[in-house]
Amino acid sequence: MRSGWHLASILLLLLGSAARAQEIITLTEKGGLHAAYVVPTDQFHRVDVQLIVLSGAYDDPNPSGTAHLTEHLAAFSADATVLRQPRERDIHATTYNVSTVYTNSGPPSDLEKLLRLSRAVLDPPRLPNGFAESEIDIVERETLLGERNAPRRWLRRTVLQSLYGTLRGRADNRVEDLPNLNLDTAYQFHTDHYVPSNVSLIVSGKVLATALNERGRPKIPDELNALLD
Repeated sequence: MRSGWHLASILLLLLGSAARAQEIITLTEKGGLHAAYVVPTDQFHRVDVQLIVLSGAYDDPNPSGTAHLTEHLAAFSADATVLRQPRERDIHATTYNVSTVYTNSGPPSDLEKLLRLSRAVLDPPRLPNGFAESEIDIVERETLLGERNAPRRWLRRTVLQSLYGTLRGRADNRVEDLPNLNLDTAYQFHTDHYVPSNVSLIVSGKVLATALNERGRPKIPDELNALLD
């Protein structure tokens, strides 16, 4: 019986250690952002910077699909600004129903560049002539591919449109609206939604400097403070 309790105690100790919460530092000086967090860990020799715009497909104006098109324009414009090439690399950005997430990852030595790429997403999109227009065709192909992979999606939209009496929000009209996608509406969507107060930032990985502040906690890197200024 005693050995059983001993084994149980070890298991509880191990489970408690495994379930220990990851440290999350909430930044109080966040440069006008809705929220900003640092999640330090030494488990991986990398840094991930997530810029989360708190608007997505449910915020589409007319036409549906504008948030998706804006995601493309903002991501490639950021690369064109920082890397000087709009298609220098694969873009990791996704439009969800209520948010749009941009992720930039790399070694800790690239932290400043990753933060600059994330910050540039909020700047008005600037792309070479013809490039922005070509993204409309790409968004159309991605949308139709998603429809083929989820053939019941149209039925759900039809039901919601009938229930809510609208073609916006959850009852989007994305397929029928594809011919109406345009850059002017996407640029206006960016102006309305891609503002610091509607954006959260999460920086995770090996991101903390070794020096300690006056409270004995690791200092936030200067590169992050510069982004939030």
